[in-house]
Amino acid sequence: MSTEVEESPGRRIAIAVDRSDESVDALKWALEKVCRKGDKLVVLHATCPLEEPHIYEMDFMFHKSPTACHMLDDLAQKEEREARALVEKCKKLADQAKVQCDTLIEEGDPREVICTFVAAYEPDVLVVASRGPSTILNRALLGSTCDYVVKHAGCPVLVARPTSHTLEKRKKDALLHDRFGLTSWAWGGQPDESEEGG
Repeated sequence: MSTEVEESPGRRIAIAVDRSDESVDALKWALEKVCRKGDKLVVLHATCPLEEPHIYEMDFMFHKSPTACHMLDDLAQKEEREARALVEKCKKLADQAKVQCDTLIEEGDPREVICTFVAAYEPDVLVVASRGPSTILNRALLGSTCDYVVKHAGCPVLVARPTSHTLEKRKKDALLHDRFGLTSWAWGGQPDESEEGG
């Protein structure tokens, strides 16, 4: 992992971001409440590589056609563009707050990328975003990047809660449908009868 960031006489503060509203909230909070004059902020974004099973499924579906390969290339390019746009947005916010900022994009499981970065860069503090309430099943099956980093990162970790505006936005999207047509309620309550369709 490359950690090409300039040295700074102040504290070294790292923040791990993704494309969620919660990450933007966490960055704004860190710029306002954590960063001081002379501090160096490093914004880290981990991109997940296209996993092998998905590639095999697409090869099977398209019989290893040039179309399948082209689709994979398009997906990878789209991911790269979105990652660059995200870190550029973060850098712009830091510049507006007059905080010195470097950005890094690394490929891999976000939990591993963040902890490896912390071990190499040795920040004074790491800021991560909390997603707010989630289903127990989601945490059990997928785990939480935030929970993992809090337990395994080799530095103090500040967990930034989402703003009330972001939480309200999430509540509107809390009724989730998975690909099998099953329904779960991410905020712990059954919808009222009007939401069920009568």
